[in-house]
Amino acid sequence: MATIRGFSKRIKEIEDGVEANATTMVRKTVITVASAVALRTPVDTGRARANWRTNIGGPLTAPVASFPEGKKGTTGAAAAGMAIQDATDKMAQYKESGREVYISNNLIYIDPLNRGSSRQAPAGFIEGAIAAGLKAISQARLVK
Repeated sequence: MATIRGFSKRIKEIEDGVEANATTMVRKTVITVASAVALRTPVDTGRARANWRTNIGGPLTAPVASFPEGKKGTTGAAAAGMAIQDATDKMAQYKESGREVYISNNLIYIDPLNRGSSRQAPAGFIEGAIAAGLKAISQARLVK
């Protein structure tokens, strides 16, 4: 009888570990994709990079109207940093695996940028970021 109780306890430990590992995997994957897409987005004013927004439960539907106070004119890595920080902050709130997480950019010109309208980045930078996320998932382990 003790063997069955021990087996049941071990299965519960594995279940709890899988849940914790899945939550960690989602957090890391989202931050990986958000970082990759922000850093790969071509930059002129920095607005396209800064508009990569992460949200739990549903996509955000409006672009960031302007840079936060003190960030106006932010370009390059600093604009990407805003998007990466947004993803990091949102993932700190992510407590339960299974909830949907969205990374979105609602600027009207993000699709043309992804199709290669800028000479600064090749077409498909969004797909490249998703590939980075898939790689992160393939390297994760749910059961340790």
